[in-house]
Amino acid sequence: MIDETTWRLLPVRRCLFDVTEPQEFNRPAGGGTIPASLGDPLWTARVELATALPATANQWRSALSRLRRPGQRIDVFDPFRNGPAADPGGILLDGTTITIAALNADGVSLRLDGLPGRYTITP
Repeated sequence: MIDETTWRLLPVRRCLFDVTEPQEFNRPAGGGTIPASLGDPLWTARVELATALPATANQWRSALSRLRRPGQRIDVFDPFRNGPAADPGGILLDGTTITIAALNADGVSLRLDGLPGRYTITP
């Protein structure tokens, strides 16, 4: 597992996250398209690290190589985002405790508790 502490130590130069939903499309002879889901959404990340000395680069490679094994977990964040888009300095959220109230069955959306009144979440 790559945890948040390990991630913070990596000198990330660029980082791009994306999520895709594996799908298959059938086109019957009568026309139209029939989509079918092939599983849960999959997250991908493209990460570029800064140049490093060989010994340091080997340490990073060793930690990151574990991700090639199926089912491995990685806890990461976008190091170039400074907080919520609507509150980059975290002033509106200072002193609040936000919790996940419910995770929807789709595994994609959730409901949060503890947000200040009229706080708007933006992508």
